[in-house]
Amino acid sequence: MRRFLKCPTLGRASCASRSQSLPSLLGSKAIEVMILLLGWVVFGGAMMTEGATPRLIFIRAHPDQSLEIRWESRSNGTYMVEAAEGKLGSFEPITMGLPATGTVSKYLELSRGGTARFYRVRELSNDSVSYSRLVTSLTPSALLDIDLWFRGLSDLGLRSNVVWQASLRSNLNGIGGGSVPALIGAPAFITGTPEISLSGMLFHGSDWLEFANPLISADSLISACSVLVDFAAEGEGARTLVSSSRLGAEGPSLIAGGSRMQGPGLDDLFFDLTTNGVTPLPNPGVSGRRSFNRGNTSFQQFSMAGWNLSEISLRTDIDRVYSSPYSYPRVWNGNPMWRVGAELDGSSAFLGRVSFVTIMNRVPFAGEYQAMRSLYYRTLGKGLTRPVNAIFEGDSLTEDGVETSWGMHLMTASHWLGKANKRNVARGGENTLQMSLEFDDQVLPFASQPGRNYLFIWGGANDLAFSLSTTILGRLRDYWKRAREVGFKVVAFTLTPRTQESPAWTAKRLAVNDMILGAAKDYDYLIDVSAIPSLMDPLNAEFFLPDGLHLRSAGYRLIADRINEVISNP
Repeated sequence: MRRFLKCPTLGRASCASRSQSLPSLLGSKAIEVMILLLGWVVFGGAMMTEGATPRLIFIRAHPDQSLEIRWESRSNGTYMVEAAEGKLGSFEPITMGLPATGTVSKYLELSRGGTARFYRVRELSNDSVSYSRLVTSLTPSALLDIDLWFRGLSDLGLRSNVVWQASLRSNLNGIGGGSVPALIGAPAFITGTPEISLSGMLFHGSDWLEFANPLISADSLISACSVLVDFAAEGEGARTLVSSSRLGAEGPSLIAGGSRMQGPGLDDLFFDLTTNGVTPLPNPGVSGRRSFNRGNTSFQQFSMAGWNLSEISLRTDIDRVYSSPYSYPRVWNGNPMWRVGAELDGSSAFLGRVSFVTIMNRVPFAGEYQAMRSLYYRTLGKGLTRPVNAIFEGDSLTEDGVETSWGMHLMTASHWLGKANKRNVARGGENTLQMSLEFDDQVLPFASQPGRNYLFIWGGANDLAFSLSTTILGRLRDYWKRAREVGFKVVAFTLTPRTQESPAWTAKRLAVNDMILGAAKDYDYLIDVSAIPSLMDPLNAEFFLPDGLHLRSAGYRLIADRINEVISNP
C-alpha cells in the first residue's frame, strides 16, 4: 500500500504539549516530533513502486524558526515534501525533487509563514525525475501532476505500452530551441511557429511537430496501435491530428473533419490504415474508421483511435465506442517519422489546439480507457475547460435510432452546442426496473467524471401496462436518489400520450405525471413533455410516427428545445 507519511509540525500548539505555544518551545532547545505520531494519518493507494515507502524519522523546529524534516531513504531515490495547513487540509508540494543523501535524507524549510503545520514525504517515480531533468522550468505542482500521471499509468499496467507521449501545455513542457521534450520517447522537432500556452499548442495550418516513428519494425508492419489526443479543432475540412502518412505511403492517421481515404465529414473523426501503404484495410463496416456522434467540435475533447488484429475502434470522451470487429491483417507503418498537426507531405494541416498526445503499442480496454482518461483529467489535463457530461437513459423514446433523437438534437441546441459530452445508454422496450438494474454498469462509472454531470432519465412509458402508478413513481424516485447521491444533476420527464389509449391507461399516465410534477424536490430539473402543445396529439403526423407512440425528428427537436430553455446554462 502506498503511504504518505504525515506528521504535525510545531505550529501554534505542539503534539507533545498542546498547552505550550510555539515561541516558548522554540525559545528552549529544538523539539523532536518522533515517529510515534505517524499513526495519525495514513494516505492509501498502491503506487509506491520504487523501493520502500519513505519512513519519517522526525520533524525538528529550530530556534531560528526553520524546520528540519528527516526521513529514511533509498540511496538512489528522489523525494518531494508536501505541506498542508491542517490534518485534513489540502497538501501542496513545497519542493522539487530532492535526491537522497544516503539512507537518511532531510529538508530544511527556512520560512513557513506560520501556516503549514502538517507535512508528508513522497518518493518520486524514475519517469518523473528523468522528465524534470529535461524540463528544468517545472514548478513543484507541475512535477507532482507528472509524477501522479506516471504512477497512475503504472498502476493501470499501461506504462510499458506507451511508446511516445508528450504534453504540449506550457506549464508541463519546456519547449524551446526548436524542439519539444517528450514525456516518453524521443523529442519532437518544430516546423513553423505554433504558439504554446497553458491550454496547449495552437497550430495555424502551417505548423507541425515531427518525431521518430515509435513503432518501427523490420518489415514495416505492426499488429496493434492506438493514438490518444486531447485537442480542440477549428475551421472546416480535414485537419490532421497525428499521422505517419503521405500520398502513396499511407501509414496510421487520425484526422478530424474528413480524410483522404474516407471523404468529408465535418462532425466526425477518421482513422486511416493501410495494409501496404496504399491499400486500405478490409472494410466490414465504417464504424471504427469513423465516428458518427459529434466526434469533431471546436471544444476540448479527449479521443482515442485503436486498432489490432481483431477490431478497429474510435471513441471520444464518454461517447460509446464506434468499432468494427473483424479478422484484420497487419498494417503498414513504414515511414521513418510521425507528425502532430499535418500529414507527412504537409497536407490536411491542423487548425486548433493540441494539449496532449500518446501513442501506444496496444489498444486499452474500455475500463482502462475510462480510468486513463479520468487520471489524465486529474493530472496532466487538470485546469482545461471541458464540456459537461450528459448521460441519457430511457426506452425507445430516448434511444438513438433512424429518427434523430432528442439527445442528438440537444447537442446542437444553442445553449448546449459544444458544451456536452454525450453518452446514450437507453434501450428500446426497457422499463424503470430494468433501468435501475443497469445503473451500476451503465451509469455509475461516469458519475466521477470531472466537471458537471447530467443524467437525463425518461422512463415509465413501458411500465404503464403492468405496474401501478405508485410503483412507477417509487422506482423513478429511487433512481433519481441514487443518481443524485453520486453527484449527477438529475433531469426528469413526464410521459406523452399514445394512440388507442384506454381510459384506464390515460388515467394512470396522468396520475404518474401528476406525481412526477409533485416530486420536484427529488430531481434537479423537469422537462414536462406532456405540456408541449404539439406533442399532446399522437395523431399529429408532423411530430409522431404512424404508430402514434414514437416521434419524428421534428418531435424530438421540440423536446431538445424545451431542455435548452429549462437548462440554459449547462
